[in-house]
Amino acid sequence: MISFRKRKSKQEKKDLEKDLERLGLTDNQKRIFFEIKSNRNITQKDLSLKIGISEKNIRNNIADLKEMGIVKRVGPDKGGYWEVKNIKN
Repeated sequence: MISFRKRKSKQEKKDLEKDLERLGLTDNQKRIFFEIKSNRNITQKDLSLKIGISEKNIRNNIADLKEMGIVKRVGPDKGGYWEVKNIKN
């Protein structure tokens, strides 16, 4: 079975970035959001390496994103995944 994913247009990504900006996200939080959005199984360690900040800072930023209701962890730490909420104006 083959499945195809529709690519987001540049305009859709710009609109999403504007929505995130309106919510007051920092640059690191936006980067974390987009990494989680592209790979829902990404680990905090991998996020730390990709974004270039410590795992402690990743945890703090994720805690803020969770508090805002933007991301949610589903399942256990091992074997679970990230869920990203749809952001609308």
